[in-house]
Amino acid sequence: MPDRSEYLTRKEKIDPLLFEQGWDVSDRSFVRVEIYTRQSDFILKEYRTVSETLKNDAESKYADYILLDSTGVPLAVIEAKRTSKDPLVGQKQAEEYADDIRSQTGRDVFIFLTNGKEIKFWDRSRAGVRTVSGFYSRRDLERIRFQNEHLMLEAPVIVNTDIVVRGRNIENVKHYGHYPCPNNYLKISDHHHISHDFQLWYSKTQNLC
Repeated sequence: MPDRSEYLTRKEKIDPLLFEQGWDVSDRSFVRVEIYTRQSDFILKEYRTVSETLKNDAESKYADYILLDSTGVPLAVIEAKRTSKDPLVGQKQAEEYADDIRSQTGRDVFIFLTNGKEIKFWDRSRAGVRTVSGFYSRRDLERIRFQNEHLMLEAPVIVNTDIVVRGRNIENVKHYGHYPCPNNYLKISDHHHISHDFQLWYSKTQNLC
């Protein structure tokens, strides 16, 4: 099978995967593409694109995608590579974009690394890079960010190994956090568009209350 260029990988693989989770790359209130993070003003929400800057591949690096929250603030960055490359090749680049955003907004953003076949998720405030089954929706990411900023300081992570027995599930509980009762914080029933990984974690924590 011939190798896919990064552009084709994005258009044929990544864009549809994002759309499945409610991210329409043509809607600038949800997604910004090819953003030069060093020249953008994230406080004023002024995003400088490739067409608005002098592109110099030797010096300039552009974030392939920036996912926005419901107020237009950066929520996550996505670094895309062609299908023949390991997604982790883009980890350093993505971290630089996230650092540029955090230096202006004071808030960290989530990182996705993908080649269209494999997706890695990195929440730098909680855990290392891990493989996920798909992108997270805006609401998923906003919930995780809310936990990181407001709930994780209130109690230690408690894992009931009698119920959560598999290594991946234990890691999910540690990553998302467990409190006396997750239902107090996570209103899953009020919407149906939840990523598979988030559903898996939620279902495994219901009996922990």
